[in-house]
Amino acid sequence: MFTDDRGNPLSSVNIRSCQNGKVPVEYGARFYKKGDRLSVPARFSLCGHITAEWLIGMKYGIGVCEWSLPVMGPFGVTMAGKAGFTGIQLGDLNGASAGFPMNRKCIQEGYLQMSEAAGVALQAMHPYGLQRQGLMMALPGTAAWDDARRSISMCIEACADMHIPECMFSSFFSSWVNSDWEIETFSRHLSYACDVAEDKGVVVSYESALTVPKMYQMMELTGGRCKICYDMRNPLTIGCGYPKEDISALGLENISHFHIKDGFGNMKEICLVGDGISDLAG
Repeated sequence: MFTDDRGNPLSSVNIRSCQNGKVPVEYGARFYKKGDRLSVPARFSLCGHITAEWLIGMKYGIGVCEWSLPVMGPFGVTMAGKAGFTGIQLGDLNGASAGFPMNRKCIQEGYLQMSEAAGVALQAMHPYGLQRQGLMMALPGTAAWDDARRSISMCIEACADMHIPECMFSSFFSSWVNSDWEIETFSRHLSYACDVAEDKGVVVSYESALTVPKMYQMMELTGGRCKICYDMRNPLTIGCGYPKEDISALGLENISHFHIKDGFGNMKEICLVGDGISDLAG
């Protein structure tokens, strides 16, 4: 976990990099080819509060999402350190479909050794395949329900074993939610994650493309135990909100970290942060 100079924990924000006092975000501009799928380029985590001094001065640490690097695994931590980053958000190396590699001691030790050697903090873990498999929408009494529970438990257990403070879930791909029924179904699994995480000392966060009232609905269904990962692009692309208003309505106390992005139109065209429709400069 990142801290300020007084030891207070800081939230994280995903950005691209800094050039000449501005932060260019290239989400969707270029892609790495991985088999028959495309993944977006590096999205970096900047820790601190959203202020001009913070974004432009770069006074806090910067990290990178593991799945955005050309290579995943412990060497990705080394690569992040060599590139000058001080933190990394990990995926789960395909979780259940790969036999839960993040729960293998040898792999955990590899990450921890590289983290210490490179001076790169392990900021959070995201069960990358869980949403893509649709398991967060599984119903009770089905094999998929049991698979979801096992995957959730294993990811949080890996976080605890590796002293990673946060496990982030998202409702995209095959686990997309919008209706009350979908939100309630998803929240059952998110609540289970909160149950497991409480016993392990891990924070559960949730990234969505929901309106603020529906984000509050999700938090209420988990008993107020999950935090929000607020992505600047999601509401502007989907057309369900506006970042400055949403963040003010949610309150920083409910947000674990941000994904900072900017662009034009519906955010399909990227630009320097502060020059587009996110209105970060304001």
